[in-house]
Amino acid sequence: MIIVYHVFTNGWDEWTRDYDEAKRIYLRMLKEYRQARLYKEEYETEKDVENDNVDCEDCLRSYGDYPL
Repeated sequence: MIIVYHVFTNGWDEWTRDYDEAKRIYLRMLKEYRQARLYKEEYETEKDVENDNVDCEDCLRSYGDYPL
């Protein structure tokens, strides 16, 4: 299983495999936009990651309105 963290807000998406980095990005987005989401995405293979074929997705952190 491959784990990727997806952090996003209005017009800004970041993906990383490092949870600590994902938390830093999330906090930076909150400071700038006052809303952000942090998701953990699970993939079976590297090819699935490339094709964004997510096997499972969980919201780990969420603040504010849902980003557009």
